[in-house]
Amino acid sequence: MAEGASGSVGSDDPGVCLSVLADAFALSPLRVVEHRSGASGVWRLRTAEGVEFALSSRSGSSPSIAGQVGVACELERRAAAVGLDIVPYLRPKHPHVGFAARVGDRLVVLHEWVDARTVQADDVPPAWLGGTVAALHSLWQVNDRTYQRALAHDYGIHSRSSWRHWIEDADRAGHSWASEVEASFDVVEEATNLSESALGLNLPIVRSHRDLNPTNLLHTPTGFRLCDFGYAGPEVSWLEVVDAALACTLEPAATIEEYLMAGGEPGPRRVEALARTTSPMWLARTIAISLGRTGATASRREAATAAVPDILGRMREDLDNLDTAAAMVFPP
Repeated sequence: MAEGASGSVGSDDPGVCLSVLADAFALSPLRVVEHRSGASGVWRLRTAEGVEFALSSRSGSSPSIAGQVGVACELERRAAAVGLDIVPYLRPKHPHVGFAARVGDRLVVLHEWVDARTVQADDVPPAWLGGTVAALHSLWQVNDRTYQRALAHDYGIHSRSSWRHWIEDADRAGHSWASEVEASFDVVEEATNLSESALGLNLPIVRSHRDLNPTNLLHTPTGFRLCDFGYAGPEVSWLEVVDAALACTLEPAATIEEYLMAGGEPGPRRVEALARTTSPMWLARTIAISLGRTGATASRREAATAAVPDILGRMREDLDNLDTAAAMVFPP
């Protein structure tokens, strides 16, 4: 929903019947005016009266996906209830889960369309980001330590044998990234060890956004807004705010202090706190897509295959700069 995002006008198929969608949300006739690419894609829709909405959808065939959508909707509902700067959402006449409607074989959500520009790291005020994340982390605390196992999977912590099997499968499939991951296996192991050390600290866990990066911070004429709760789920609060401070601002230390002043719970001020930034989570997820293990479309598998070397390179760079980044977030 930000200016400058890739997209096309008018002809993209959102994968749902627009007349059924309009009826589900009690809207006048809808048409697609733009498609913005992303992990799942966002369609800009316009009603007969000219009112605009953003449509996103996920497969409705899996109970696990329905559960994920329900968590995302509930967290977003709580954020709206306490007045956080998010994009207003619509409620369907008959919600399937949360504020998502079932339209054909898709679970769909509608938000008001917000005109915004691409966020730059030097745009985001540390006070806004730190305060927003602190408020977000206060909404849904998790006391069940069994989430540690799920977090390990989310952080891309897999056995050496699993990675080896993926490399072998990729080599058989002719993916050029197989040899690159093999040659850089020390990166995977170092990132895994750091993530294991961080999760072993048993820091507080909350249900949170889990994708706090510049693409999900909208810079609107009236200020910043947080969007796209689609990855919401259990997260270590301290690791998430440190990652967000590095990814979204040029003043990570100030962002952390604002977070703490706003009531965020403190954590260790050392390199383990950067585990989310350096973890192999995105590499593991992208490899799974590339190998066709997620039910992704052919085009998405192709994009994932092309992305693996870049993700691997950024992991190495982040690990090489670990001490420098830690000093930026936690200055002496």
